[in-house]
Amino acid sequence: MFDLAPLQKVIEAIPEHAIFGRVKKCVGLIIEADCPSAHIGEYCIIQNSDSDMPGTRAEVIGFTNDATLLMAFDSLRGVSQGDRIRLLGTSATVSVGEQLIGRVIDAFGEPLDGQGAL
Repeated sequence: MFDLAPLQKVIEAIPEHAIFGRVKKCVGLIIEADCPSAHIGEYCIIQNSDSDMPGTRAEVIGFTNDATLLMAFDSLRGVSQGDRIRLLGTSATVSVGEQLIGRVIDAFGEPLDGQGAL
């Protein structure tokens, strides 16, 4: 018999597969991108080429011709043509339960009421 435990540790250490695209054009808060494997509703992060700026959060909202359309949740300040887009493979979900009773949260499920983390 073979001991597979060392092999399992190696496999678990492999980072998750990440899918990327590129910014083609921005008009207002709409970003045209080259993200051929994106899905409507999928969240992504635009990794600004200006390293001092944090990534810009966005959501895939549609497709036109050969472009993926994204709607930015944050300011597009610092976003440039050719910036890398990391598709997160997730979309909007809200877990509900007793911990939400009487709480105030934002659109991303983060607490706004100063009563600590959920």
